[in-house]
Amino acid sequence: MTEASPPAAKDAASSSAIGPTPSFPFLRRIDTAWYRVERAICGAMFIAMSFIVFAAVVRDVFGTRHSLFDALILFGIVLGAMFTRVHREGEKVRGWQFKVAVSVVAALAAAGLVELYVTLLPGGFLWASKAALCLMLWVGFLGASVATYEKAHLALEFGEKIWPKSMRHLMKAFAHGLTSAGCVVLFILSIESLSAHHANWSAADGYAGTIPTLEWLPQWVVFLIFPYTFLAMAIRFAAQLVTTATRSDINFESDAPGSVGSDSAASGAPT
Repeated sequence: MTEASPPAAKDAASSSAIGPTPSFPFLRRIDTAWYRVERAICGAMFIAMSFIVFAAVVRDVFGTRHSLFDALILFGIVLGAMFTRVHREGEKVRGWQFKVAVSVVAALAAAGLVELYVTLLPGGFLWASKAALCLMLWVGFLGASVATYEKAHLALEFGEKIWPKSMRHLMKAFAHGLTSAGCVVLFILSIESLSAHHANWSAADGYAGTIPTLEWLPQWVVFLIFPYTFLAMAIRFAAQLVTTATRSDINFESDAPGSVGSDSAASGAPT
């Protein structure tokens, strides 16, 4: 015969099953939506950058190279993939004739597209390298902002293990404060740099201060990513300062994607 669980224990168990609640739900929802937009833009730019670089490499390699041997190598790669791919449960296993036929069609189609591409665009994309660099800049800095949300960034530590457990959350909060202050300084410097580039571009009526081979794209537009990222990171580090110092979001912070549990939570601190 077992004792009935007290109501308080049932409430605690039910709330634990539901999951931790952030200290500022409305602000957290805004930050989550903001993060999802950043991640979507970052992913789209990464795909575009990969496509541009791939197109440039194809043009450089096959622009003056027209060899049947390359098509045979491609056929061998596709055929090997067809024979070694893992089949899903319940999927019909095709015979070798089908696999060979698919490999032939895929190799001919890819070779034909490459030949069409290098014929129609013999000079390739002259702006590809500069466009890829601009996209890489945005992907890198957007990724830094995303990492700050996920708490997967490099963290400033003040020898956390040497402090008593009762003070570690304060030292972490102090580190977040210094990091946020550093981001504010970089934000101010990036604004000054952006203003200088915009002034240079404006004084030349748009004929200077542009990206080489992309004359329609001003440099200051590309550099907009600097103040944005530093401001976003400063805000997020400031928010982490508050929640860490007040221990108001311990469970939520430790359950965030890419983060590790806090020492305060591990030591049984109240949430």
